[in-house]
Amino acid sequence: MSSTDRRQPAARRRLATGAGLALVVSSAIVVVPAFPAAAKTTSLAAHCPKGWVVATYLKQRVNKVAASTTTGSTGTKRTCTYHFGRVPVPDTIIIGAPVTKAQFLASEPTAGSGVSFATVSGLGTAAWVIVPGNGLSMLRGTTDIVIEAPSTTDAELEALARKIPA
Repeated sequence: MSSTDRRQPAARRRLATGAGLALVVSSAIVVVPAFPAAAKTTSLAAHCPKGWVVATYLKQRVNKVAASTTTGSTGTKRTCTYHFGRVPVPDTIIIGAPVTKAQFLASEPTAGSGVSFATVSGLGTAAWVIVPGNGLSMLRGTTDIVIEAPSTTDAELEALARKIPA
């Protein structure tokens, strides 16, 4: 199967809710960060992770990086999108703050429909990964970092997560 075939899920949706969750939509995993419930201001890293960093750790060629930042009453969210040329489904890194540990843990997905997850030790305050590698969610302090990368391994996701500043 080519990397293009693996990266074309039938549907992808992102939800903005008060608690994070993972959805299974036509065999695609979508990880949604645990957005904060209390109004606070927490600054995020100044920029998205550089394209070459993502390319190095996910072993993919990044052609374009796009970013958007939104700030609301519950905090700030930055979405970093990494495009790979002819591959139609980009990888994304979503960074949101502030998030408490309780909010993050409440967002941990439940296994279902053949999808499982595993806790990742030693990565931030708390972290979990969708098995086998296509999504990772990590809490570092009060910053929630979610990586959606369909054609990756758990080890690649973990290595990239360690390089993302909070």
